[in-house]
Amino acid sequence: MRVLGNIALVVVAIVVGVGLIEIAGRLYFGRSLEGSYYVYGGAPVQFDAVSGFRLRPGPIHETRITRGQIEYVGLYKPNSLGFQSSEFAPQRQDGRRRIAVFGDSFSQADYLARNWPSYVEATSFAEGHPLQLLNFSLGGTGLANWWSILKNMAGAYELDGVVFAVWEENLYRQFLVTHSEGQKWWLGRVPSWDPARYPKTLDEAMRVMAPMAGDFYFTDESGFLDALSGEWRPREARRWFVERQVAALWEPREQPGRVTALPILDPADAAARERQIADIAAIIAARQWRATVAYIPSRPGLLDPGSDAAFKAETLRFAEMIGASFHDGSEVYAGMSDTEIRRHFLPYDAHWNLAGSDLFGRFMLRTLSAPTPQRLP
Repeated sequence: MRVLGNIALVVVAIVVGVGLIEIAGRLYFGRSLEGSYYVYGGAPVQFDAVSGFRLRPGPIHETRITRGQIEYVGLYKPNSLGFQSSEFAPQRQDGRRRIAVFGDSFSQADYLARNWPSYVEATSFAEGHPLQLLNFSLGGTGLANWWSILKNMAGAYELDGVVFAVWEENLYRQFLVTHSEGQKWWLGRVPSWDPARYPKTLDEAMRVMAPMAGDFYFTDESGFLDALSGEWRPREARRWFVERQVAALWEPREQPGRVTALPILDPADAAARERQIADIAAIIAARQWRATVAYIPSRPGLLDPGSDAAFKAETLRFAEMIGASFHDGSEVYAGMSDTEIRRHFLPYDAHWNLAGSDLFGRFMLRTLSAPTPQRLP
């Protein structure tokens, strides 16, 4: 009996000790114990054979919550073509200069109140020299998707110019396909630069996509509001403090380093990629569009100057190959301290915040409002 009593005392002591640690941990750390997760007011994207995917008809709210902090509340509000842009038609509707924009999530920017192309449109109108920016940007995309959109869709539009807003490794991104439905989200890149291998149907796309593994959740608008208020949180965010510390013992401690070198392609893929660039150049030249390439810097690239030199050099080479002017968006951060640079980005997410987006928008407004240079014969 004495042995059983001692065992019971040990068990009680362990339970009480764990409980005290849990209470102390929660009181000290609070909601900061949470990881990072995304909540959407519906499935936001669907497969498209030309663009890789399109945004589903909105509006669909989204948020990212990191360590208990709401980083942003965004809104998918696409036009009828599935792009985060105002409505536009192939034919010119008024006297504004029409410029197509190709970019990734920095230019789609559904997580902000407005993206930089919308800022340029509105500001140019207010200043009396209105521009129309047809924003074909889609998050996660790069050269392969831009080539497909330009060749199979935007190439038939009445335009005065095109802008490629290039973030670091965009020019090495293969064709992205993604689809969401119900509570599932699939994503993948076609493992080839050969357009003949790009999927034409959702069934074909499913062969190169995999279910996304990550902390994202689809809900209705009521559930979305509950997530913002903290009334609903995913199980991961509600794990006990002690449980988290035990689980951390088996989690990898080293985080993958930032890639600063250009990928090495096999000869066939390298040749196919160069053909896509040549196609873009040919389309621009045939239509006599004014072409602009603008480099979008990352936060790490700004905080560690020169670390993105390879990407910037490749972006300059791309501009030269398609006959475009090159503009380095890093210039707008010249003279800023590290603290000032960070103020233009979200706290944890890699993207810029509204201040950073508008800063780039002002840079692009000056660039696009400059007199059009005469083409050489």
